[in-house]
Amino acid sequence: MNNSRPFISSLPSKKNAILARAQFFSTTIGSLAYLKGVYEEKFGSLDFTLEPLLYARRNASMLDPNLFFLHDGILMSMRNQEINRTRYLFGLLANQVKEFHDAGEARVLPTVESIGGSEWERFVVNETVRTVQDDLGRQAELRPVSDGAAKAEYANIRLALDAIKQHFPEMSEEIAVFLNCIRVFEGRITMGITDVRMFGCMFARTPREDVNPALYYGEHICHEVSHMYLNAAMSIDPIVLNSRDERHKSPIRPDPRPMIGVFHATFVTSRIVQFFDRLSAAHVTEERLVHLEQQLTELADGIDEIEKHGRLTAAGEILLKEFRQVHSNALGKPYWSDYVFDQPREHRFGGGVVFRASAQADARA
Repeated sequence: MNNSRPFISSLPSKKNAILARAQFFSTTIGSLAYLKGVYEEKFGSLDFTLEPLLYARRNASMLDPNLFFLHDGILMSMRNQEINRTRYLFGLLANQVKEFHDAGEARVLPTVESIGGSEWERFVVNETVRTVQDDLGRQAELRPVSDGAAKAEYANIRLALDAIKQHFPEMSEEIAVFLNCIRVFEGRITMGITDVRMFGCMFARTPREDVNPALYYGEHICHEVSHMYLNAAMSIDPIVLNSRDERHKSPIRPDPRPMIGVFHATFVTSRIVQFFDRLSAAHVTEERLVHLEQQLTELADGIDEIEKHGRLTAAGEILLKEFRQVHSNALGKPYWSDYVFDQPREHRFGGGVVFRASAQADARA
């Protein structure tokens, strides 16, 4: 690829991340200002200003997920004419703005804690359980972990963040722009969560005992932060023009998804492939190549579905070209020289699922 990168790119850069985040944050503040004005016109002045939000740092430590949860809650309560609920949420917003005003020095690394009982965390858990039931007909579980377990996962997450910083520094810079906090949990079905209604935070399920935790968290962090970036970038360009009522084959989920979901999955997988390509180039191991082979198959599946059914803007077409190049670059590396592609292997996240990625063997034949 040449050195002239588009604004919205699957190749991480700090500059692009900051611009996308600024647009998303500005859109949220503008919406809050509008909603506050509508409320005040009807019910009288609210005794706080949104001005402190205008000076929020570019560092991710100012992306408190509660702010975005409150924005969505106020929007929905006003649409539903729930006056008491709206008044209550504006009160919470006033306290949130004060915290922005009184904030200390910016943090470099995200905080890592167990999922808790705050209103926004309960909302995310309940929404996750509901959507998994609706989409898959299965019962997801998300349970808090002990303080000791949270500390152990923090150590594992630090290993993952250090590996990303060493081998994929552009992604590390993007993480510093978007990722404020990580909430870990025990459970089933769901492994990772992020949402524009909890922007700045990701949920991650603790890995199974037989799964390398540094590789597991490295993949999930790249995955969820890439969702954050793409969500922010889509506040500027919609990228995908397909109707949300359409359903297509997802590269990483068993249930059919809207094309925007397929595109998101393909985008984040392209980032994960870049990370594991760098890891394998630095020091090749069978374990890393198993991860990468499966990720490449998922990337190829996503590209194929987008090429068949996607209706994209110009920015989306550029991204699709990048996906193809990322796949081709990784598949052509010499670290595959002794790897047996057609050997059945367990899925990289464990669980006893046998994975056979014959698509890669066919591509290299």
